[in-house]
Amino acid sequence: MKHLLLKLVQGVEKKELSKEELKELKELISEKIIKDGNYFKFNSDYRVGKVEIIRSSGVGFLSQMGTDQKDLVIEKGDLNGARQDDIVIAKRDFKKRGRPGAKVIFIAERAIEFTICYLKKKDDMVLAYELKTGEKIPLKTKQKALRPLPDMTVIKVDNFKQDVCDVLGVLTDPKVDEKISLAYAKRDEEFSSRILKEVKSYGSSVDKNLYQNRKDLTNISLITIDPKNAKDYDDAIFFDKEKYELFVAIADVTSYVHPFSATDEEAKNRGFTIYFPHKSIPMLPRELSENLCSLVENQDRLSFVFKIKLNKETLEIQNYELFEAVINSKKRYTYERVDEIFEGGKKDKKDEEFFEFLKPLSQITEKIRKKRLLKGFDFDNVEIRLEMDEELNLVSTYEEKQTLSHRIIEECMLLANKCAAAYFNEGIFRIHQAPDGKSIKQLIESLKEIGIEPRFHDNIHDMIIEVQKEAAKLDLKSQVDSLIIRSLKRAEYSYQNFGHFGLGFDN
Repeated sequence: MKHLLLKLVQGVEKKELSKEELKELKELISEKIIKDGNYFKFNSDYRVGKVEIIRSSGVGFLSQMGTDQKDLVIEKGDLNGARQDDIVIAKRDFKKRGRPGAKVIFIAERAIEFTICYLKKKDDMVLAYELKTGEKIPLKTKQKALRPLPDMTVIKVDNFKQDVCDVLGVLTDPKVDEKISLAYAKRDEEFSSRILKEVKSYGSSVDKNLYQNRKDLTNISLITIDPKNAKDYDDAIFFDKEKYELFVAIADVTSYVHPFSATDEEAKNRGFTIYFPHKSIPMLPRELSENLCSLVENQDRLSFVFKIKLNKETLEIQNYELFEAVINSKKRYTYERVDEIFEGGKKDKKDEEFFEFLKPLSQITEKIRKKRLLKGFDFDNVEIRLEMDEELNLVSTYEEKQTLSHRIIEECMLLANKCAAAYFNEGIFRIHQAPDGKSIKQLIESLKEIGIEPRFHDNIHDMIIEVQKEAAKLDLKSQVDSLIIRSLKRAEYSYQNFGHFGLGFDN
């Protein structure tokens, strides 16, 4: 409706409107906001815009669209159910001392389709409060329908109708958290029958004889290293210690997800996989994400493979090849198991074979990492993991820190990324630009408050390294790293290759 509203601000003839716009217009005519006829335009008292609300006071402002006029104040009592970033039609009025303001008369588009709330009984009333903010939410649902529901019931409210559209459970039930998360992400766990039919057409295994145009690398001892609770395995590595050649295999999804297919459209809608402590809700059907597009142990799989030749002296990339291949991962390792073996744990015959190349590779990647950090950064990266019982009660938490096994995989993947960025002249690059002077000055002020006074100089990298060394002496490295990360710009994707400040990469 946004485009229609902008036309109505300027004025538009009926013949210039599409069938869809004429349908939308009927609602405005029925609400007596627009007069019926062959030419449509808001009268001078109406304003169209986006609502911005000051959370502390609840007072709103109308950021007007289709005009360069100033924002109009909307008093809390004049919002009429409008919320942050909603697009509304408002009627101009004048506040105290003749100050121009506005009153919302019609909500055209909701910024957020629904709100997750919990119910609380107060006297004879059942009231709804937004789960994230605790803000009271008006409901048109009758009290008669709400009273039988227990206290702290979690509901999904249609923001347009201001009505309950789903009951998710009770806030005290640990299982409700999953439903809340899926509701916020607008995600269903299941896939449509059309998508499943499309996916099943690929079968459940790979016959390498059908891929004569791909390199057959099934005899190479590639291995995967992932978290112990991982359900899918995206990448595998192998290192030829004689030739100094690193193989990095990435699962090939493109052979199964074709542009504009039902699977592709659903993947675009989902955008990402959701990881819970006890399960994942994948972007792609499990038949792909956990099978055909996962480098499962002892199974042939389609993949893209970088073969990277390293210089034995400098450890720089000497040359590389990228090719489509069929691979067969020989072992599924966890980070914990690899670290255990490096620390002297027992090995079986298979382990002996794989650690023949993992041990020298670990030494090489540590040297590559040390060299990379002359331009990049090493931030404390601790993740909190949760362990749940069958009823999804929290049993324990533990810290997952970056260890030697993590660093091996990270450096191998970064080498592959460098090759990919060099391979393509045009594409979408992962970029991270250097912080500006204002952010650095704010960082310096924050550091002074905890007793660290860095010297400001032109080389931002060296200044940050000095700060990290000082923080380590004071046993404050993780806290200071958080301050530094907040002062940096966010990493993002761009068609322009600006390099990656945090990694110290030109591309």
